[in-house]
Amino acid sequence: MASAMAQKDRILIKGGIVVNDDDMIEADVFIESGVIKEVGKNLVVPGGARVIDAQKKLVMPGGIDTHTHMQLPFMGTVAIDDFYTGTRAGLAGGTTMIIDFVIPKKGESLLEAYEVWRKWADEKDSPRSKFNLCKTCMHVHLYENGTYSLKAKKVMEGVPFCVAKDTFYEKLDALKGSKKSNSKLTVFIDDKFYENAKYWLKNEPKNHEQFGLTKTDVGTIKRKQWTIQNDNILSKDRKIVVPKSQLHGILSQAHSSTAHCRRDKTGEFVKRTYAKISQHVVTLFVGLCHLHQQQKSVTDHLKRPITKPIQASNFLAQVQLDLIDFRNLNCSCGKNHNWLLHATDHYCKFSWLFPLSHITSEEVLEAVTQLFWQVGFPKKLHTDNGREFKNKNMIDFCNKHKIDLVHGAPRTPQTQGLVERNNRTVKENLANILKEKQVSLNTWCRFVGEAAYKRNVTIHRATSRSPYELVFGILPHRSMPTTPSPQQCSSMEADRQQEGEDENECAENTIETEVEEPTRVSDINNPTSKRKAEESSSQNRKQIKSQTNQKQNKYNEKMRSTRPSVKKFEVNDYVCVKIDKIDKMCCDYAFHVAVTWWNDDVGDEMETLVKEKGINSFKTFMAYKDVMMLTDEEMYHCYSKCKDIGAIAQVHAENGTLIAENAKKVLAQGITGPEGHELCRTEEVETEACLRAITIANQLNCPLYIVHVMSKSSADAICDARRRGCVVVGEPIAASLGTDGTNYYHKCWRHAAGHVMGPPLRPDPTTPGHLMDLLANDDLQVTGTDNCTFSANQKALGKKDFRKIPNGVNGVEDRMSVIWEKGVASGKMDPCRFVAVTSTTAAKIFNIYPRKGRIAVGSDADVIVWDPEATRVISAKTHHQAVDFNIFEGMECHGVTEVTICQGKVVYEHGELNVVRGSGRFIPTPPYPSYMYGRILKRDVTRKLVKVEREPYNGPVIEIPFSEPIPVVSPSQRKQKQQEQKKSGAARDLHKSGFELSGKQDDDNVPGRSSTRVCKPPGGGSSLSLS
Repeated sequence: MASAMAQKDRILIKGGIVVNDDDMIEADVFIESGVIKEVGKNLVVPGGARVIDAQKKLVMPGGIDTHTHMQLPFMGTVAIDDFYTGTRAGLAGGTTMIIDFVIPKKGESLLEAYEVWRKWADEKDSPRSKFNLCKTCMHVHLYENGTYSLKAKKVMEGVPFCVAKDTFYEKLDALKGSKKSNSKLTVFIDDKFYENAKYWLKNEPKNHEQFGLTKTDVGTIKRKQWTIQNDNILSKDRKIVVPKSQLHGILSQAHSSTAHCRRDKTGEFVKRTYAKISQHVVTLFVGLCHLHQQQKSVTDHLKRPITKPIQASNFLAQVQLDLIDFRNLNCSCGKNHNWLLHATDHYCKFSWLFPLSHITSEEVLEAVTQLFWQVGFPKKLHTDNGREFKNKNMIDFCNKHKIDLVHGAPRTPQTQGLVERNNRTVKENLANILKEKQVSLNTWCRFVGEAAYKRNVTIHRATSRSPYELVFGILPHRSMPTTPSPQQCSSMEADRQQEGEDENECAENTIETEVEEPTRVSDINNPTSKRKAEESSSQNRKQIKSQTNQKQNKYNEKMRSTRPSVKKFEVNDYVCVKIDKIDKMCCDYAFHVAVTWWNDDVGDEMETLVKEKGINSFKTFMAYKDVMMLTDEEMYHCYSKCKDIGAIAQVHAENGTLIAENAKKVLAQGITGPEGHELCRTEEVETEACLRAITIANQLNCPLYIVHVMSKSSADAICDARRRGCVVVGEPIAASLGTDGTNYYHKCWRHAAGHVMGPPLRPDPTTPGHLMDLLANDDLQVTGTDNCTFSANQKALGKKDFRKIPNGVNGVEDRMSVIWEKGVASGKMDPCRFVAVTSTTAAKIFNIYPRKGRIAVGSDADVIVWDPEATRVISAKTHHQAVDFNIFEGMECHGVTEVTICQGKVVYEHGELNVVRGSGRFIPTPPYPSYMYGRILKRDVTRKLVKVEREPYNGPVIEIPFSEPIPVVSPSQRKQKQQEQKKSGAARDLHKSGFELSGKQDDDNVPGRSSTRVCKPPGGGSSLSLS
C-alpha cells in the first residue's frame, strides 16, 4: 500500500523552465507527498513517478489570490460563486490559494464571525484522507524532515493493534539471536549501523572509523551499491532500505492494507517499495497478528479510490445505468417483470426507473432510447461490464448520438458508487410503499413511478436541494402522492375532515372576505354593477390565490425543515444572510478579518485571532456609511492595535460620507442606472480616502495594505507615499488591470450592471495601462481579484436604484491570463515579475513564504505548468465559475494554464478538472511578516520621541476668569430660536400674564442691590448750556 500511495503522489515535471521571482532556470521538479523534493537537471527519482512533459513550458508557483469574497452575504443576497465553485474555477486558471474575508456585521463578535466562515469553508461531508483505514487501526504514511517515517494511531478506543510493538521486537531479537551469523544485516538492519552508513554515504570520508564503521562494513555498503537521496538510503534497485525501528510501522501498514492476508501477499506488498525486509521477518509478523490467527479478514476495509472521482458540471453531463434484480419476487402484473433499469444523472442526482422482463441488449436499449428521446442525450454514459450494456447495439447507439460510453473496472462496484447507493434507496422506497399500502410484494412494478418520484423530491445532502428542484428549477407542485388501499379509506376520510377544519380556521385567521350577492343579468350593462362585479371577482381571485399559497407554504416549510437553516439579520438597507452549510474548498486558503465597529472588546478579539486563529490582517472600511464604515478615530485605534499585535492593517479607501451625499444628488437628477454608481464614487473620492488612510497609518508607524486600487490618482498617491518612506502596499485587481469604466455607459443594462463594483472601474481608458506600468515597476506590489459574483437576477435588485445593485465582479479564474496578456505579452514585465505579483509577494506579505510562492525544495507542491504560446478567449459560456457574466468577455489572452498541481495532486490538466470537495487546507498566517515589519521594528528603535531638557519657567502666569462653556448650537436650532424670538417680539400678548398668586416675578433670579448711585438730579438733567 505504501508503494501504491507513493507512486500516486510522485510527480516529475521534466524539461521545463522553472520561474521564481528572482531567477529562471531550466530544470526538472520532483514532487512527492505534496512537497517539492528536488529541483535540478536530469533528476533520477524513485520508480512509479508520473512524468509531465514541460518542454518549452514555464513551471511557476501556483497563484495566490489575495482578495476574494466567496458566497459573501451582501445587500440581501449571497454571492453565487461559493467556496466550491470559486476555488474550483481558480484552480482551472492557475490559482492554488485564496485569501478570503470574514466580514462581521456591526456589533457582532469577530471571533463568532470567524468561526462561521471557517465552518463554511472547513465542513467536509467526505473528509479528504492521506491514510487508509482498517477495522482496528489507522496508519499514516508521512514524510518528515526529508525522511520516511510511519506513525500509528488508534481509531477505536480499547482496540489494540494487530501486532503489539513490544512483542514484535522481542520476537525479532530472538529470531536474530537464533541465527549463527554475526552480520549487522542479518534479519534486520541495526539502527546504529543504519545511521552511521547514512552519514558515511553523505560525506564518504577516508576515515570511516569516526563513523563507527569497519572496513568490512564499508565493503558491504559498496557491494550493496547503496546510495543516499533525500536523507534515505536506497538500494541499487532504487528501493528504500529500512532500519529496525521502522519495521513495525511498515509491516503494520502493509498487512492491514492487504486485509490481514497471509505471508505471501504481505511480503509482495512490502517488496515493491522496501529493501532488506526478509521473508522470515514477514512470517514472524503475520504469525503474531491476532486477526490472522483467528482467520478473520477485515471486510470493511476502506480502500483507496481506484478511479478518479467523477465530476459532472451540468445536467446530463454524465448518466449512470445499472440493473436491480427482482427475480426473487414473482411479478403479478402479467408482464413478468424481473429487473429494474435504474438511470441516474450524476450532477442533479435525478433518477429514472424502468421495469424490464428480460435484460437482453434489445430490451435494455429500447428503455434507454425511450429515456434519452424524452429528456435529452447525455455527454457520457457510465455503465458496468454486463453484456446488456457492453455490446455492439449499445456501442452503435452511442456512436450515432455522440455519447461517450464508459465502463467501470471489472468487479469494482466503487466505480458505480452513485447509482449503487441510489439502488439501495430505491429498494427501500419500494419496500416502504408496499408496507404502507399493505399490498403484496408481487405488485412492486405498479409503484415504480411513485418510488422514483419519492426519490427525486427528497433533498440530497451533496446539493442541499432535491433533484426535482435542480432539474426543473421549481418546487414540486405537491408532496408525495399516494394511492390509498381499501383498508386506509376510512382513516383517510377522518383525516380529510380534520384537514378541512384546519384550512377553514387558517383562512379565517389570515383573510377576511365579503360575500357579494350574485350579479343579476339585468345589471350587466350597468357601469356601477359591472365595477362591483369586477371588484368581487378580483377579491375572489385573491382569496383563492392566498389559499393556494398557504398550501404551498406548508410544503415549503416542510422542505425547509430538512434544509440547512438560513438566518437573516437586517442592517439598515442591507440584509446579510448566514448559511449554516455550503459547498467546500478545493484549494488552500487563509482569511482576513474585517473590523466593522470598534470598542476595547474588538481589540481583545483581534489579539486572540492573531495568537490562536492564524489571522494576521484586518480590514477597515471608509465606505458603506452606517453599515461598515469606521470613523477616523476608530481607524486610529484599530491601526494602533494592529501595530501592537504585529498584524497588517488593510483599508477599503473611499469617502463614505461623500458617496452618500453624491448618491442623493445623482438620484435627484433622475439617474438611476449603473452609470450613477460611478458618478457618485468619483476618482477624487477614492484618492482623498487613500491619502487619509496613509496619513493615519504613518502617524502610528503601522504598515498599511490598500485593497483594490482602481484609479491613477490613488495609485500615484501610494507611489508618492512609498517614496517618502511610508510602509504601504497597493493591490490593483484583475478588473482594474483588464477593463475600464466605460462599460457603465453601455446601452445594455445587464452589461453595465455586471461591471458594478466598489470602488468602481474608471471611465478613463488609460487607467489599466497606467496601473500595469506601476505594477511592473514595483510601485504597486501585488494583485487580487475582489471576486464577488452575482447573477443577472441578483444584480436586478437595483434595476430602479443603482445603490441596490450588489457590488462585485468575477476574476478568480481569469486573473493569471489577464495579467500575462496585459503585462508580459505587452512587454511591460518579465516572467519573474509576473510570478512576483501573482504569487511570491503575496506569500511574503502574509508571512507564508517560502512555503507558498516559490518552487524550491521543501515548499508546498502548488505548481502550474504555463504555456506562454497558447491562447484562449475568455467567455462566460466556457468559464468554470457559476456566474452567468464575465467582465472580460471576448478578450483573447496569450498564456494559458496547461497543468495545475495543488498539494501535490494534478487537479487540472488540458482543460479537464479533477478536484475534490473539502480538500482545501486552512493556512495560518503568522504575525510580524518581515516584508511589512522589517523596517517598522527598526524605526520604533531609531525614531523614538526625544524630550528636550530645559529649565522650568518660574515667571508669572496670567489668570483667566472662569466662564461657563458656550453651548454648541446647530444651524437648525439657531434658526428655530430666531423664529421664536421674532414671533414673541412682534406684539404684546395681552392674554399672557406674568402674575402668579405666589408672588413670583420674572426677575427673581437677578440678585438685588442695596442702593443705586444716580449722577443726575431729581427730575432729570437739563439740556441747557450756559456757554
